Amino acid sequence: MSLIGGAVNLQPRLTEKDSLLMSVGLSTSFPANSNACYVQKDKNTTLVANHRNGLYHARVTPNDQKEAAHATIDVNLLHQQMEHISVGRIKQMVKCGQLRGIDTLSGTLMFCEACTLGKMKKAPFELQDGPRTTLSSFLDKINQTLRCVYQTTNLISMNTRP
Repeated sequence: MSLIGGAVNLQPRLTEKDSLLMSVGLSTSFPANSNACYVQKDKNTTLVANHRNGLYHARVTPNDQKEAAHATIDVNLLHQQMEHISVGRIKQMVKCGQLRGIDTLSGTLMFCEACTLGKMKKAPFELQDGPRTTLSSFLDKINQTLRCVYQTTNLISMNTRP
């Protein structure tokens, strides 16, 4: 602990067993009057990070482009994450470099239920031969049926009385 300009500066003492960076042979340095953090291995700087808004943001540039990682992603996962766009459009975007960090696609598009449901159309009602039934004509048929039942019931009850 040290006192600098009226403020207390706490500096923990880390040993090799306390730091994961140290356990793999890396060291860190935080230069005075700087918002940067340097990660070094054998006095060679491997990573620089700037302090902004309470976090360190790494500035990483591969030293050798041949050693840069090539990202491969499954076309089905990308199809779903990009709101079910076509595979042809996904391939074109990868080819033109529009999908940052993705170099190649893997797999083939499997059956997509969401796309199938989206392409379905409602089937129209089949047209019947003859005039269409309206509500009033339907109610008329019900009324006629009920009259027939009522008349039949009255005739049966009149014939069964002693």
